[in-house]
Amino acid sequence: MERHLDPGEYAAALCASATEYGPLVPLTVTDVELEVALSPPSIWAIESAVLVAGDLSPVADATCALTRTDLGAVEPDAKALTVTTDVNGMLVVEGLMRGEWEILVTASGFAPATRTVTPGD
Repeated sequence: MERHLDPGEYAAALCASATEYGPLVPLTVTDVELEVALSPPSIWAIESAVLVAGDLSPVADATCALTRTDLGAVEPDAKALTVTTDVNGMLVVEGLMRGEWEILVTASGFAPATRTVTPGD
């Protein structure tokens, strides 16, 4: 079914995933075209430290595996993004899409630990 709209301002919902595009913006209908502007995706970073519980000393060379958890089931062969902490126990991961990420931390002499974080919140 074809519909014609008079020129003016309209609100519309578009099918676009938040992981592909940023917030939706208003639409403007002109005589012959429909203009749609989509914001680029939001890119986030995680900067954190791995510390020993109790004395808060840094854990160097800890392996931190990040897996996106808010997109449904994870493929069995999917690889996590992996970083290693520096001598101060710091980890920095840039270029993450907004969403829920699980961080699995493993280090020699320590039990594995997990945390869930949401960059941008």
